[in-house]
Amino acid sequence: MVLGSHYPSQSMSSLDQAAADVVARPRLDGARRRYADAIRAIDPARAELIDVQLAAAALQRASAQPRRFEALTARASELLAAHQSRWLTGSSLAAAQPRWSRGFVEQLSMTPTAFLAQAPALFATAPLLGLELTTADGFAELCASPWLTRLAWLDAFDQPVGDAGAIALADSPGAGTLVWLDLGHAGVGRAGIEALAGSSGLGGLRYVNLAGNPGGDPTDRIAGQDGDHLAAFETRPLGRELEARFGPIGWLHWQPNDAAWYPPRPEGLVALEE
Repeated sequence: MVLGSHYPSQSMSSLDQAAADVVARPRLDGARRRYADAIRAIDPARAELIDVQLAAAALQRASAQPRRFEALTARASELLAAHQSRWLTGSSLAAAQPRWSRGFVEQLSMTPTAFLAQAPALFATAPLLGLELTTADGFAELCASPWLTRLAWLDAFDQPVGDAGAIALADSPGAGTLVWLDLGHAGVGRAGIEALAGSSGLGGLRYVNLAGNPGGDPTDRIAGQDGDHLAAFETRPLGRELEARFGPIGWLHWQPNDAAWYPPRPEGLVALEE
């Protein structure tokens, strides 16, 4: 959360405290609402963004009212188009393709090496929960880092992670916080997929994309659809084989009722603090 020099100096003390609360507890919606209330008089657009994205996130978590969700998302996009450059004035976050959720930057797009080098400053600046990788170089080091425990989702789509990377993630002591993982078209073979399926350290995962990998895709596929209604799913043979070997694997079976939630957006899967 970037405050920016455009806010009146007399407002900064209370805003700094409200922002610090958001950063300290990124899963707490209440801290974000308090920041919105603190900023509403001096930056109503920013307060509106927080309000709109909190409402959208609640619909995501409930997989409810997809048309209302689309309207809220469209309004958030309008606000960001008009004000993002101002909100990110003087911030290093602007160079890392920031993705906003619940009114704040929650995801950045970076190399693993750059993320690890900047992690202390990044987590002191924004309530980050997600990382999109721009290369697979340094992926093993990311998997071994305690900073991985601060993330709820990891996007390595179309990066050559391979079996070595998938195995490193499966063996990572810090991967248990991940709820969403994209390893689509990441060069993962059978050994890597088996490592992910058999891992005891990935128990938090609710959704994994493994499409386009040489080892196959074990996740359930849509078997029946009527408009936006997803009427049926079926478990692929590879998924059945993996569960016969390793037991139930929850992330194989993401089965929403509406196409709006397939695939799921990562922020909609994050468990919040009370």
